Amino acid sequence: MTAIGKWYADKSFQTFYGRKNFWRGGRCFSIKMHAFILGIPFADHANGNGLDNRRENLRPADATTNAWNRPRKSDNTSGYKGVSWDRKNGNWRAYITANGSRRHLGRFATAELAAAAYDVAAREIHGQFARLNFPAGYVLDEPTDEDRLYLPYEDGLTPASPAEHPADEFAAVP
Repeated sequence: MTAIGKWYADKSFQTFYGRKNFWRGGRCFSIKMHAFILGIPFADHANGNGLDNRRENLRPADATTNAWNRPRKSDNTSGYKGVSWDRKNGNWRAYITANGSRRHLGRFATAELAAAAYDVAAREIHGQFARLNFPAGYVLDEPTDEDRLYLPYEDGLTPASPAEHPADEFAAVP
């Protein structure tokens, strides 16, 4: 297959991937370069660059773990993955998706603290596939409970809002 046709860069999601079209049995098929190199349908680029197809940058993945390593969405307004502004309460909230559910990580005075909370949870939940807001080597203190404006429920799945829940369910930080 390497001798027939040419590889080209194809935009998919928020990055480009090497792709090649080929004909078999009168039908056109397409294959991504990283899948061709590893010989499996799903592969993840550790550094997030879809055109960096060195074997040391590729790792087997499934659709879920591949999604964990995606960059923040293009319509993101906070500048950080897993962080959004809560207009109603006037603070930043951090969240992460785990096992198909959105997990609330807390509310914070600054977007940076919320992003740090996301990074802590992402390292724990997503492991080597975590796409962090602050790259390795960036020194930032992990947020403490004192940094949170409101603590989430113990299960971490609550869309925490002090106006919607009794006061005793949140530990307000003085």
